[in-house]
Amino acid sequence: MLKKDVAVSLSIGKFDEAHSYLSEDVKWNIVNDRVLNGFDKVEEYFKPISKYFDSVTTNFSVDEVIETEEKVVIVGTAVFYKNDEKINIIEACDVYFFDGNKVVELKSYCIPLDKEKWEDF
Repeated sequence: MLKKDVAVSLSIGKFDEAHSYLSEDVKWNIVNDRVLNGFDKVEEYFKPISKYFDSVTTNFSVDEVIETEEKVVIVGTAVFYKNDEKINIIEACDVYFFDGNKVVELKSYCIPLDKEKWEDF
């Protein structure tokens, strides 16, 4: 799997497709929320996220992918629906740092949009 494909898969919540590309000592900084250290902590955090994604309909839009030799940046939007009603919109930027083909660090910026901005989506 290419680095950008690993990054996109993780950014859109497809942990099962890309978890083997995380290093054992991966660090995930979810800015202004929490820092997870180690594969086990990241995997543990993804379990309820996966359950949540299974309980809603999500429209992910990857707006931009920027790639260098050691870094991939994903910019995108997630629109969440429950019973055909919009319940949340998140603008996000995920920065992945690679060592070889393994993600060693991830920094996520997630900004929930105010409801008055939802009409644009």
